Amino acid sequence: MKQLHARRSAAKSFFIVFFACAFGGMALAQQKVPVAATPPMGWNSWNHFREKVSVDVVRAQADAMVKNGMKAAGYVYVNIDDGWAGQRDARGIIHPNAKFPDMKLLADYIHGLGLRFGIYTAASAKTCVGLEGSLGHEEQDAETYSVGSGLCQGGLVRGRIRLVQRR
Repeated sequence: MKQLHARRSAAKSFFIVFFACAFGGMALAQQKVPVAATPPMGWNSWNHFREKVSVDVVRAQADAMVKNGMKAAGYVYVNIDDGWAGQRDARGIIHPNAKFPDMKLLADYIHGLGLRFGIYTAASAKTCVGLEGSLGHEEQDAETYSVGSGLCQGGLVRGRIRLVQRR
């Protein structure tokens, strides 16, 4: 009799825990959590072109994204990875290299297609391929890439730039 009572007690405990978890989980699942309709999707120059990327390559990729329906499917980011940076001027402002003679013109072209434009920089003195990085120029570079710089309609970067201070 004691065994039967112990089994019933264990079964009751199991069902109480089971239903609490099941209904509690359902209540959590019903809460609205804002998420993007898709993850950020687009094209990045690094995988195929690496540092051999150029303004002509980027324009052709942006055109292809619109023409082949990728933009309509949600692929809206065109990102230049390593390979675009040139030298800093006497004031420390980064400039694109000869492969990108007018970065603002390129940004305006990409934005004109309804796409978003992004560029890469490194948190070190040099990028992976040895071009200028942002170390020691983080705030200056953020301003250069921001809306207020005139480089872009909504910016080479859109929204806010958050700098992370290294310790």
